[in-house]
Amino acid sequence: MINIFRHTFILKFAWIIGIGLIPYAKIHAQDVPGCGSLANAYGPFDYTNAADFTNKLPIVETHHFEPEIERLQNDPRTGMLPGVDLDYTLRAFPNHHRALNSMAQYEIKTKQSPPPKSRYTADCWFKRAIYFSPKDGVVRMLYGNFLQIKKDYPAAKEEYQRAIELSGNNPTLNYNFGLLYFDMKDYEAAYEQAVLAYSAGFPLPGLKKKLKSAGYWKEY
Repeated sequence: MINIFRHTFILKFAWIIGIGLIPYAKIHAQDVPGCGSLANAYGPFDYTNAADFTNKLPIVETHHFEPEIERLQNDPRTGMLPGVDLDYTLRAFPNHHRALNSMAQYEIKTKQSPPPKSRYTADCWFKRAIYFSPKDGVVRMLYGNFLQIKKDYPAAKEEYQRAIELSGNNPTLNYNFGLLYFDMKDYEAAYEQAVLAYSAGFPLPGLKKKLKSAGYWKEY
């Protein structure tokens, strides 16, 4: 399993697949079943909308998503726990890809659900993002990655499949999907995803090594 936002591939993926061109339909005070309202004093704004990304996102990230927060360190200005700023960021931008990943990692790291100073669980933050931006394939991929780490393999598979339906194949997605299939002991499917990932230039050898050790790797 890889922490995909420690690599640059995902950031390129978000724009290559054309997410920045998705028509923006702003959602106002709608409730997400079991996960609160999307209404917020600032926003909610769409991370995949070019205008919001350019004009609104810098305001939020400058004050609430510093590099220290993304790395799950305390706020460098106030000393507050990272959950405070991650919570704010995801209320302003429900489908903020990097903040979603950090919140998921924070819940895994702290072993608390919701994690400290977050009003929702990581699962709820993902559901809010999907409700807000249902065509965002990156959110689905991130949710699948989180569920995979939590060993909810059937649910992770559904999210990866939905990500492919929305966005098409991508080496980062195929690599993680291959790791999921390997964990599920579906080695043929894992190999198929590995070929897609490596044919597109994915550099990490972990999946290939796993398949070799299981006797399911063959050169293509």
